[in-house]
Amino acid sequence: MRRAVFEIKQTPTGNYYFIFRDPDGEKQVVSCSFLSRAELEICLSKVRSTAPLSDVRIEPDEKGRYPYFLIQSQGEGLIFSLIGFMGEYVFSSITYADEASCRKALEIIKANASHAAVLDLTVN
Repeated sequence: MRRAVFEIKQTPTGNYYFIFRDPDGEKQVVSCSFLSRAELEICLSKVRSTAPLSDVRIEPDEKGRYPYFLIQSQGEGLIFSLIGFMGEYVFSSITYADEASCRKALEIIKANASHAAVLDLTVN
């Protein structure tokens, strides 16, 4: 049985980010950029513990009930983003053609984030 995976990568300037791939190896999300590996690790820990329990919304939550997934229009399609504990964008998905496929991908990360493998692709 294949597992989902968080790929840890580094930008040319040395910042860290992750890509989440579903069990079939398809890229589902790309995180924001983190200045340090420690910040990325804290974020991954939060994603693992909160993604399965986070609500899904179509409008931003103005009442400050975090974290949650936000579905938004992006160009010709839809994306979802995880809004973190302080209202920050943690990551955004790739673009999906319709709401049904966006929600299906969102359910994949909710179902797989807590037990996904970690693959470190950074250069030491």
